[in-house]
Formats: sequence, structure tokens, C-alpha cells
Amino acid sequence: MRTDLKSPALVHLCRALAGRPLDEIGDEDLYGHLVHALRQQHAGGYFEAQRAPELDGLADAVLARLVRGWFTNPALRSPQAWFTDDPLIRPFRAGDGSLGSVLGEKPAHALWTSSFLPSGLSAWEWGERAEFGPGRRLHALHFTEASAVVFTIDSARDHADLVTRYPRPAPGGLAHVAWSDVARDFHAVRLTARGLVLAEHVDVATPHGIARLRGWDSESTAWLSPPPDAHVVPVD
Repeated sequence: MRTDLKSPALVHLCRALAGRPLDEIGDEDLYGHLVHALRQQHAGGYFEAQRAPELDGLADAVLARLVRGWFTNPALRSPQAWFTDDPLIRPFRAGDGSLGSVLGEKPAHALWTSSFLPSGLSAWEWGERAEFGPGRRLHALHFTEASAVVFTIDSARDHADLVTRYPRPAPGGLAHVAWSDVARDFHAVRLTARGLVLAEHVDVATPHGIARLRGWDSESTAWLSPPPDAHVVPVD
């Protein structure tokens, strides 16, 4: 009998998809269900991993689906979708947020982008409208892919590896990412859609304490310094 824990997002996603043939669900529809599953966590305040053996087969099928189609390649692609009311990219370097908070687990002063969905919407579209309303405009941020040095989080293990390499001890036996150190080695850190399902709100053990990835809420990329050869084009 399997005893592996499932992330709360994966449990919510599987329950939402139960009884529906996965091959008949389009990539964008599937991603929409994923975002809704994350919102259910916040609405219910439940962020604990579960065993849920009754979902084993469906969970395997969902994770296999999240490496096909739009989800296939975990590499960061240009252009990226960027919501902003000021599309001028100035010199910056991301740093560390306050310890012991969600903000402390995310890079401070980063530039945030998401990938474009097949329809041309941003993967952050739902979060943008909920948090910022219609005020900011969508732009396409182009950059030179071959020059961008990117750390990709595609699983909880990837997040643990990032914390292990760049630890920042936090209260309560926790460990955050030392983003100021990561920024010296990488242009960006990307959380894939699969990583969002497997790593968000999942506790992982590191030599420096328990690490928790929180507050990303979307397939997204945190740019820790300006993208190489960046230029920005408004999206009509």
C-alpha cells in the first residue's frame, strides 16, 4: 500500500477532476482548475499534506498530465507575461524579506512574471484581477533565453535543494531562502505549474530547518535582477 503524502493543492485538484476524462480537459482549463484548487486551500485554511490513498491513481494521472502540452517544458521561455503600470525596467537586485512571514519566503523587490497561456492570457491572470483589479496593463517581456540563468522549482525536492544551497535560518526551526545570495548566481527563480502543485505549502526537511514555499499562488518567475537583453511590448 502506498503511503506517500500528497500536497493539499494536489488533493483539491484531484477531487475537482474526479470523474472527468483528463484527456478531454484542455491545458488552459486544467490550469484554471489548478488555480481554483489553490484558492480552496486559502478559503478553508487547510494546508496540510495528506495520504488520501483513494486518490492515488488519479493523482498519478494528473501529474503525468502536467508534463504534457503547455506544461511540457519546465524551461523559462520568452516572452513572459508581465502586469505593470510602469514597463520601464530599471537596474535592481532582489533581497531578503522579513523573517517569519510569507513575505520573508519570497524575494523582496523582485520583478514577477508568468508564462502566457495558449489563449494569450497570463498564468497570473486570476491572481492579478483578484489582487490588483483592472489597473495594471499586461505586457510581453522579451529576453534572451540562452543568457538567462534560472533555477527551476518543479517539485518540493527542488525547493529543498534551493534552501539547502542558499539557507537563511528563520524562527521556529524554519529555513527560508537567502534570496540575496541566490541573486548573485541566478537571474531568476521559476516555479512551474507542476512545482506549484507539488511544492506550494509543502514542508520539506533541509539541513537548516523545515522549508515552506508560500505565497507564489501561480506558475510564475521571480526575476532577481533584470532579464538579459530585455525589451517590453504592451499586449493589446
